[in-house]
Amino acid sequence: HVRSRRQRQMCIRDRCRNSIGIISPSLNPPLNIYDNHLKSIKNQVDVNYTHITVDSYSNNNAIFKFFEIDNPRSIYIKNKSSQVKAIQNGYELLSNCCFFWLWLNVDDLFYNEKTLSIVQENISKNKESDIFYGNGIYEKLETNEKKNAWINKNIEFNPIKSFCTCVGISQPSVYIKKNKITEKCLYSISENYCFDYELWIKFSFEELKFKYINENLSKYNFSDNNITTSLRETQLKQTCTMIKQYYKFVPISWIKRLSDCIYNKNDGIWKNDKNITFGKIRKVNIIYNLSLIHISEPT
Repeated sequence: HVRSRRQRQMCIRDRCRNSIGIISPSLNPPLNIYDNHLKSIKNQVDVNYTHITVDSYSNNNAIFKFFEIDNPRSIYIKNKSSQVKAIQNGYELLSNCCFFWLWLNVDDLFYNEKTLSIVQENISKNKESDIFYGNGIYEKLETNEKKNAWINKNIEFNPIKSFCTCVGISQPSVYIKKNKITEKCLYSISENYCFDYELWIKFSFEELKFKYINENLSKYNFSDNNITTSLRETQLKQTCTMIKQYYKFVPISWIKRLSDCIYNKNDGIWKNDKNITFGKIRKVNIIYNLSLIHISEPT
């Protein structure tokens, strides 16, 4: 199964004529979750796609699980890298014949077997749009609880303003046009825990056109080990820093989320909507040297 880089690129080019490219960055995934992830991809019907798993040398026999699924449209690449680099490396291997792409982390699933065909149908009807996004569902592994991800359905009308105060997008439900502008954005994101959010902001500043698909497109396996939970405070601190870089101030909504995490240990999904005093918000603002000078959103 070992091929040279040129052989891999030729193989991918042959497979992905007018297809959707799927990149799975992988590092030691629980094998049952990885198995479900691969089956979710293989089960897609009525659509042409190319799938690349970029694995950072997992030591749990993930490679055997990959070949056990036996999907002729999927390719497994060993590449020692971070999640950001894995996505970038996967993108490099996608042929120019892939007209849209997404990354699907190994704890993400397509909502059902028709997901890609639904997306492709919407793409064909809205050729002027660059970024398509839809609904997603969180599934908590420990308790089997389910919750709809909060999605901002109106991003297309003012993306820059929309992304200032919240994310409003579910990463495994986002499909990106493969062109020079999105490529430039992808290769300039930071190595941090909010790089996907930064990518959406970069797209908005490049004036790319977003289009909402009113369909469930993904399921997200949520557990206590996810970054969203285990590293929530670090993620929010990095988010505030990143927001200030692009917007020159941090909206009070983000400082409130950080304060809520620090004082109430809320994760923003399952533990949410707790009262937090302005005094605590002000304290967090001072400690982390954020800016509350301009509370209003950008126009």
